[in-house]
Amino acid sequence: MDAGEDQDVPALPSRLFKLGTGSCVAGSVKQLIPRQYRDIWRACATLPQLIGRTGEDGTVRFTVPPGEYLLIREYVRGKEPKKQIHYVGMRVGTIGEGQTKKQLLRVIVDSDGNIRSP
Repeated sequence: MDAGEDQDVPALPSRLFKLGTGSCVAGSVKQLIPRQYRDIWRACATLPQLIGRTGEDGTVRFTVPPGEYLLIREYVRGKEPKKQIHYVGMRVGTIGEGQTKKQLLRVIVDSDGNIRSP
């Protein structure tokens, strides 16, 4: 991928985590910051319908009950011993009955091949 080029990433593991009182995320972190996405990914179970992979167009779709959610994607670049795993996410916000939300998550790969969050 060339610098400044947008590219969809197929087969990217994606998970939605329920937020709010009583959720694993609320019990695991005091303040939701990107450095904690890996820990949330590893520590918090989520329902099977909230786990997916991006399609060829880079999108993933979930059907969820109303509530507030956090979307996290696991981006793996390279192979051992130089494999980089990066967790990128964002608060989706509150989703109401029958509501659809579209979110854009970006991962930046610099000219040295290092993964950066925007």
